[in-house]
Amino acid sequence: MGMRVKVLKPCPWKWTRWSPSRIEMNPLFKRVLHGLKDCDSMLEFGCGMSTWYLNQYGFKSYTAVETYEPNMIRVKEVCPNVNIVDKWTSIPVMRYKCIFVDSKEGGGVTGRWVREKPLIYALDNNLVDDSAIVIVHDYKRIKQGVDGNLKWRKRLNGWITTMDKYGWKIKHEIMVGRGFGVYSKD
Repeated sequence: MGMRVKVLKPCPWKWTRWSPSRIEMNPLFKRVLHGLKDCDSMLEFGCGMSTWYLNQYGFKSYTAVETYEPNMIRVKEVCPNVNIVDKWTSIPVMRYKCIFVDSKEGGGVTGRWVREKPLIYALDNNLVDDSAIVIVHDYKRIKQGVDGNLKWRKRLNGWITTMDKYGWKIKHEIMVGRGFGVYSKD
């Protein structure tokens, strides 16, 4: 079971406009993570500042999927217990109890994609425990449309369709900063 931190430690590197801030992460800890039982494994899509904050929870197993090398290097320096892989197919096979989808989209050598694709991969390959929670960062922007762009809203509504298709329902909406949506099956 995770640690009970009262206040998150500040991240040791510079915040960027896309990174979740401590102000955003604190409600997630207080409202969601502190109430979890038996949540000992984390699978994160994307890594960086969110990894620093989430790692303070004390997961026994933590895997992050990232392709941006500067983030991989920084996280390894400050969170040596986090296993970082650069391909979905390299995710260690186990049933993860907590999934964190960091931001609305990712990128790499293949270009940008909406991060529902790696989540679908994890769900289809039995990597997500039925009792897990799925936390989606950028939830506020997904819900309202990215910067008011309705074309993006249609594209990002894939989250809702994907979660419904797999039987996951929204349990918490945290609308601080860019927001978090927290899904579970029960």
